[in-house]
Amino acid sequence: MPLLTGIITRSGAVIDSLIGVTDTRRELLTRNGFPVPPPVAVRALIDTGASVSGCSAAVFQRLDIRPVEQIHILTPSTSSDSPHPCGLYRVSWSLVAGGKVHPFAISLDVIVADGFHPTEGIDALIGRDILARCAFEYWGPDDRFQFSF
Repeated sequence: MPLLTGIITRSGAVIDSLIGVTDTRRELLTRNGFPVPPPVAVRALIDTGASVSGCSAAVFQRLDIRPVEQIHILTPSTSSDSPHPCGLYRVSWSLVAGGKVHPFAISLDVIVADGFHPTEGIDALIGRDILARCAFEYWGPDDRFQFSF
């Protein structure tokens, strides 16, 4: 099981990831003679409060993918009476640890997660859908975290 230990930054526990098209989409594009977009490197914030992982809209644009469906979610900025409509995108997600790429999910449904300040350098959230398959320890007093998958 790969292990990543990191420093807790002002933004929180952040890890490197690669977001790409699914194997199914890759095969379809290749079979029809279309180029396959390369995976997009992102810095992802581990968010134990998010039920679903997400990426900035720019990631989906670079991968040239559209939502597979629309779901309604509640966030801290929405009232409990009015869920927010949100596109659900199917991607592959790899985690980067020790300079090595570890394919994690060949097909994962994620939402648009925008709203990060450009100075944070964060383009994605790792939610409980990914965390359910991992071990995550957060040592606040030591400003470090450990993530194994």
